[in-house]
Amino acid sequence: MSVGLSREINGEYREQWRDETDDDGRILALLKAPLPRGSYALELNLDGYFRKLGLMPVNSAVTMRFYMPSETHYYGLSVLVTPSACITYKEA
Repeated sequence: MSVGLSREINGEYREQWRDETDDDGRILALLKAPLPRGSYALELNLDGYFRKLGLMPVNSAVTMRFYMPSETHYYGLSVLVTPSACITYKEA
């Protein structure tokens, strides 16, 4: 699944990174690069992913916004998506 990470800079979200999830649905590249303090948006491209599987999702994308209090803060964000639902939970 294509995933993009944007950071809020001067009131606008600007894309900082885009990649694909691995076979387990994880984004390991983000574990290696700490995020500076600030507000972020993580966007999942559901349309591209589910259409490859022959399914039509209710939403074409899902965006989650979150705040990183510091570079040393760990933020585990898990997302379960289906063509008709999305569940998000945070590990802290």
